[in-house]
Amino acid sequence: MNMEIAGHEWFEPDGKIIWFDLQQPRSTTFFVAGTNVQTAVTSYALYSMHSTASMSVNVTYVDSSSAPPNRVRVTVSYLYQPFFGLGWPSVTVNAASEGRIMF
Repeated sequence: MNMEIAGHEWFEPDGKIIWFDLQQPRSTTFFVAGTNVQTAVTSYALYSMHSTASMSVNVTYVDSSSAPPNRVRVTVSYLYQPFFGLGWPSVTVNAASEGRIMF
C-alpha cells in the first residue's frame, strides 16, 4: 500500500509469534498484526524454489529468560544445494535476528 510503514516489532514470551504495529496509510490508520516466526520464515524461503525440508528454525533466549525486556534470538540454518550439480558444493547458509520481548 502506498505510504504504508511498519513501526515497532516485538516477540511474545515464547518467541514463536512476532507482533508489529502497522500504519496504513502512514499516520492515519493504526493496527497491530502478528505472525508465527517459523511459518513466516519457511513460507518466505519457499520463494527460492528450493526444498525447505532441511531448514532449521530455532528460537532461543539470549538472557536465559522469556520475561520482558529480555532478548529473543531466531536462527535459521539451511543446506543450500544448487539446482544443477556441475560439481558445485552444497553449503550451509545461516541467518539470525534478535529482538526484545515486550509483554
